[in-house]
Amino acid sequence: MRREILIGAVSFIIIAIVAIIVYLFFFGSPSAEITSATTDRNLYHSGDIMTITVSLSASGQMDNTTIRLEGIEDRRGKAHLTHDIPVNLSWGPNTFFYDYALPHCSSCAGILPGDYDILVTLEKDSEILDTANLTVTLEQ
Repeated sequence: MRREILIGAVSFIIIAIVAIIVYLFFFGSPSAEITSATTDRNLYHSGDIMTITVSLSASGQMDNTTIRLEGIEDRRGKAHLTHDIPVNLSWGPNTFFYDYALPHCSSCAGILPGDYDILVTLEKDSEILDTANLTVTLEQ
């Protein structure tokens, strides 16, 4: 009798654990991550158009999500690239593009030749889900 109760209890626990895992996998809160953030080139000059590609992976439908791009700080510390891209993610891979026009006179804007960082942030409801950094080189 005790053995049957033990087997029944263990079976119930295993079934409950499997049910919780299945529920979380199919009905739990979806998540997303940045799989890559790249630019079309590594070297840019004044007036160039920089195409930024952000690839994401989502575990389910995620509406009202934001990709934030921020960087290319001038000598005073002001970021010249600040842009939010509102996105609705679907399950699996998602890719987004953004074209950023560099100032026609970078030195006039306080952007000297050199390497500049761009921070890519994925947010949902003001919560940061993931970040990525990329570096580009600017010349006059």
